[in-house]
Amino acid sequence: MSTASEEFFALHQPGNPFILPNAWDPVSALIFERAGFTAVGTSSAAMAWALGYADGECVDTDALFAAIGRVTRVLRVPLTADIEAGFGSSAAAVVRSVERAVAVGAVGANLEDFDSRAGDVSPGP
Repeated sequence: MSTASEEFFALHQPGNPFILPNAWDPVSALIFERAGFTAVGTSSAAMAWALGYADGECVDTDALFAAIGRVTRVLRVPLTADIEAGFGSSAAAVVRSVERAVAVGAVGANLEDFDSRAGDVSPGP
């Protein structure tokens, strides 16, 4: 039997992209799973808003990781978590955030490539 992370890795096939719907709570994740998606992601903005916080690393991280854990507990398919820019200004802090996501059941994490504290929230030139 393969692990969830092995199942998620196997979905990454050159030339054969898969669709990763973004959930914000256990019910939305279950709807995606029951619709036939082979994996689910979380939306950092939607999860923050569902928890009563603004987007841009304003969410209480304990609340966020607890919410990610609630989503992973209801799914049979792999879940990857969008954890903003990693909630830290150092590589070690970002690694700790990824480890927290994995500890609550996510197969990995999506990271944004900007520092919200610097006001750089728009990609591009």
